[in-house]
Amino acid sequence: MWWPDRKEPEIDRPQPSPPHTPSAPQRIPFFSLETFLESCALTGTALVCGGFYFRYLRRFQTALSIPQSFYTRGRTLSGRVVFVGDGDNFRLYHTPGGIFAGWSWLRRVPFEQYWRPSTGNVKQRLFETGTPPLKARSTDRHTQPQRLQQPRPRQRKLADETIHVRLCGIDAPECKSYGRPGQPFGPESRDWLRTYLLGRKVRIRLYSLDQYQRAVAKATILSWTGPKDVSSEMLRAGWAVVYESKFQAAFGSSKETYQMEEQYARDHRNGMWKYGKTLIESPADYKKRMRLGGDAPEALNDLEANVQNPEPPTGKFARMITSIFTKRKSPSRVPAEKANKDG
Repeated sequence: MWWPDRKEPEIDRPQPSPPHTPSAPQRIPFFSLETFLESCALTGTALVCGGFYFRYLRRFQTALSIPQSFYTRGRTLSGRVVFVGDGDNFRLYHTPGGIFAGWSWLRRVPFEQYWRPSTGNVKQRLFETGTPPLKARSTDRHTQPQRLQQPRPRQRKLADETIHVRLCGIDAPECKSYGRPGQPFGPESRDWLRTYLLGRKVRIRLYSLDQYQRAVAKATILSWTGPKDVSSEMLRAGWAVVYESKFQAAFGSSKETYQMEEQYARDHRNGMWKYGKTLIESPADYKKRMRLGGDAPEALNDLEANVQNPEPPTGKFARMITSIFTKRKSPSRVPAEKANKDG
């Protein structure tokens, strides 16, 4: 029932909100604690990242690009051997960071793209271009279809992309180069080092930079029995001698060890010691004779006729067995008139 004097309750209507006006941002003073902390954090992060890159991830292309502080402090570098030119030096492609930087799974050493061995067999041509060598075509162009030649990748110079490393503490027989005749056992020494190092990962400890712009360093490889010093293994195999010259000689702390390894090879007639315990001409005497322009000793003619090719290990399993067991070849039987007097 409705009563005329009763009023309905009034409902308050919502008032429209005033338009939102963004307030001015609060300006932090330049000379404040917040600004100082943010600047220190940003600068410190940039310095840490830059130092980590220059210490572990920067790639050195040549021995001259390596800072002098690396030689002074004896820093280590790792990479893969892509070329062996002589019995005591090789070319190293620097791979900083190793597997953590993507090498061997995201990045690989561009050996097959830039530097091709000078061979002309079918397997090498397949390795280079992916297509077999073209056979002699008939004179009629319509009898056989023309095969399109694939573009060859751009070649780079080996000297501009690799570090030239000189093995420390040893001196191997010289090979024929620059018109000079080589020494006996020079190719054999180079073949042994090529079989032992080519394509393998090597870590080098830098010592100095010689007059030929090579990095004199101690090379180490990893094997099943632990790290192996390449210089020590080459001396033990009998394909090198301890470095005799006092100029730019670098041994680290292994000079006595190198001398013991050379004496072991002499006693067991390993490598080039199979004709005697002394050499007719050492690598140092050969270099001196080449500088002075002297004649070769007469005994070298008889020695070169009896030099045989070495038999280095050809696989990882063979190298492992050779490094574990120290059994060596028995001394070769040579005529008494062809052997050295001290043999």
